[in-house]
Formats: sequence, C-alpha cells, structure tokens
Amino acid sequence: MTKPGATWMLGLVTVVLVGLMGWLVLQPANPKRTPKTGPEPRLIIGHDSHDFGPVMVGTKVSHPYIIRNAGAMPLVISKISTTCGCTVARVDQTILAPGERSTILAELTVGRGSNLQRVYLNTNDPNHPRAALKLSARGLERVFLEPTSFDFTKLRLGTMQTNTVHLSAGDKQPFMINHVEPPTAEGLEVTAEAVPINPDTEGNSARWNLRIAIKPTSYRWMEKELSLKVLTSHPQFPKQEIAIYCVQRFPLQWVHTSQHFLGVIRPGEIRQTNLSLVSDDGSPFKILEAQPLHDEAFQITSEMREENDRYRLTLTATIPDDAAEGFRSTRFLIRTDHPEAPTLEPSFSIHVINR
Repeated sequence: MTKPGATWMLGLVTVVLVGLMGWLVLQPANPKRTPKTGPEPRLIIGHDSHDFGPVMVGTKVSHPYIIRNAGAMPLVISKISTTCGCTVARVDQTILAPGERSTILAELTVGRGSNLQRVYLNTNDPNHPRAALKLSARGLERVFLEPTSFDFTKLRLGTMQTNTVHLSAGDKQPFMINHVEPPTAEGLEVTAEAVPINPDTEGNSARWNLRIAIKPTSYRWMEKELSLKVLTSHPQFPKQEIAIYCVQRFPLQWVHTSQHFLGVIRPGEIRQTNLSLVSDDGSPFKILEAQPLHDEAFQITSEMREENDRYRLTLTATIPDDAAEGFRSTRFLIRTDHPEAPTLEPSFSIHVINR
C-alpha cells in the first residue's frame, strides 16, 4: 500500500516533468551559431545615402560613395545591382585588401516627381552580405505648359480668334523670352506675342503668357497642324516649340438641325423635319440640286429664305405600307453654287417597326 506522502511526491514530479517537456516543445528551433573564428573582412561605407534635391527631368546626376575594408581579410564585391534601369553603378575595384578604400560611382537619370533608387552590393562580409546605397531626387519638368497646346477648333473665315498658353520654368527661375516666331501658312493670318507675368526690373519672369491670334483668309483647307517657336534665355530650354491645332468651320453650316436619327416610324407613316443651311461667312449661295443617294423613301426639298445666305430645307421620310422592320437610311447629294462647298452629303436614318 502506497503511503500518502509518496503519492504526493510522485504527482509533483510528474507535473514538473510534463511542464518541462512542454516548455522544450514550445522553444523556437534556433540552431546554435558557430562561433566566429579567424580574421574576416569588414565593409565600411562612409555615407550610404545622397539626395540630389530638385533636378530637371532627364538630367543625369552622379555621386561617389566611398567604401573601406576595415577587416583583416580581403573584401570581395561579388555583385552590384540596382533597383531600376535608370540607375547605373560602377566600382573602381572589386577586391579590397585590409585597410584599402574604393569608390562606387552611382548615376541616376532623373524622372518626373519623386526618385528613390538603390544600389546593392553583395560582399563576403558575414555581417553585411548585402549592403544598400540610396539615391534620391525630385524631378522637375523643364517647362510647364498650361494648356499643352494652342487649340483653334472652330475658326471662321474672316474672324480673328485668340488663344493663350502659360509657359513657366520647371525650376521656377526667371528667364527672358527673346523671340517668338509664329508659323506661316497659306490662308491664315497669324500673329504672336510673349507677355511676362510679374517681371523683375530687367524683364525676366518665371511665368509667361504666350498669345496667338489667327484669322482664316481662305477655305482652301480644313485642318492644319502648326507650331510656335520660342527662344529663351533659360539654359534648360533655350528653344521650345508649342503645337498649334487649327480646324476651320465648313463654309456651309446646318443650324437648328435635328439629329441625324429621325426616330421610330411605322409602315405607311410620314415624318417631316425642317432644316436650315446657312453660309458661314455671310456670302450668298444657291442650292442647285438635292436628292437621296440610297433610299427613295427619303425626299428633301428646299426654299430660299428672306436672306440670300440662308436656305430652309424640308426633309420628308415616307415609309411604304409594306416596309420591313429595321433601319432605313440615306445620304443626300446637295449641290450648291458656293465656290468652297459645291457639294454636301449629309446622312439621315429612321427605324421602322411593325408593332
């Protein structure tokens, strides 16, 4: 028969053993490190980061990083890599004897906005097997254009239109615009000027207004792409070209016109729409002929209004009783005696349903 004291002692030993085994199971499996023996290389970097500050976009900037081997064994640089193709790094030598120094030249091509890149060094230093060198810069646009081009999308014959683009330096430094050269184009009168905003006493300014005035003198063209040439005293952009987009209104214009889609109609029904055709420059003209090219269900008639630069036309869509469901459409051939618009071909469509 077991004594009570012995039973109590056996239980206590069992609890202690179970707790000890649980503690051993929960311990992380950290292998014992082999103690360091013998001499080793030791990488020392003077300054591991450099900020170039504000730099013009596209500029290549470089910085030398000085490294040293403070160990008792040769330091070997086995690999150099970068985080971006915009960064290049070159090293004087890849093996440094104890106490020897070397230079790593890192070059960054600056992009727009924030630039943060790294150069990685793989070495045989057991304490720094992979070291990082940091480069940073803030990319400034060489030139800011607001808007980015001159847009003349509704030029009218004989009417002068003006457009303005704001030009400023990315580094916000004042400069002088020495010359603006407007384009020359047949059928256009173009003038240009540069006006400084808050200039200094010498006329330099960090922001300029570039104004262009254009007046079409001929309908011999409809669209043109031109450019304004600007010469400045700024070293980052001594020359600048700004695009000019010109679109001239057609000499004859539809006014108060319904949509080209005339809506829904049933077989046997008639739909009429009134249209007005006017001369854009106010010159008189006549409609010589107006006929459908594809579908005889559409007819168009015209009559001259009181003004000789304006015609009223009536478009009639007469759908036969046996017309099938679906879309019907046509283009109209309209011939005029206007020298710049002898023909027009507007299109109209209608949806036939049987329900």
